[in-house]
Amino acid sequence: MPMSFGGVSKAKVATIIVAADGSGDTTDIQIGINMLPVMGGVVYVKEGTYIFTSVLEIDSNNTSLKGAGASTYIRFIGAGFDDYLIDLTADQCSIEDIKLDTDVAFGRANVTPLRVVGDDNFLRGIWAVNYSQYGIRITGSGNIFVECNLSGGNHGFRLAGAEKNVINGNYINESLDAITLGADSINNVIINNVCDGGAGIGTDGILLMGGGDDGNDNNVMIGNRIINYEQGIVVSAGNTTNTIGFNNLIDCTLSGLVDAGTSTDAEHNTF
Repeated sequence: MPMSFGGVSKAKVATIIVAADGSGDTTDIQIGINMLPVMGGVVYVKEGTYIFTSVLEIDSNNTSLKGAGASTYIRFIGAGFDDYLIDLTADQCSIEDIKLDTDVAFGRANVTPLRVVGDDNFLRGIWAVNYSQYGIRITGSGNIFVECNLSGGNHGFRLAGAEKNVINGNYINESLDAITLGADSINNVIINNVCDGGAGIGTDGILLMGGGDDGNDNNVMIGNRIINYEQGIVVSAGNTTNTIGFNNLIDCTLSGLVDAGTSTDAEHNTF
């Protein structure tokens, strides 16, 4: 039995290998996830193309899904509408280094590459392409998103009723709105992201929509680079005590900041 310092037993982490070429434990990612024990583990997905016609569910806590970067290519070709390629409903999970393609060119309208409902998850190095609506939809709390690359669609990141999430160091390209907060999203941190509306010129780089019952309040936006949008950061009426400060660099065609909120702290930015 493996032992750690001091003679305390060290638990062995279950690992499942998924390989499209048949060299792993299975060729199917969902089967690989389902093979993990109840306490969780790691599913490593090797290079290759993985085709899905239904939702990939991650509904057990402490599950880690790891790919080999953009060469781990997961493509959705299902006929359903208003669905998700990956639906993460569990807590304390991680998804890293995979590419998600919802194939909107073939009529997969409103299919979102990734929805995060669970809490305290870590997501890094996710490429999301060919979606029409949302790149990543977030309704959970305490999640961290870093080094993701989202391209196209109406919204890159879409938060709805989401709390205490961190969106840090991501690249959102050619989305109509790069990062959108709505439905009472509070205490989120949006930092060091690059939002590029592209040649088509997007509408809003970061948008805080009109407040719900409690408003989109107490969110922090620092160090973001926003270009090729009509408006950089938009705080709609009904949102209070948001911080837009310290080195947001915004170069937009109409306005760097549109603030209809209450008690917004906006200092030390470049418009």
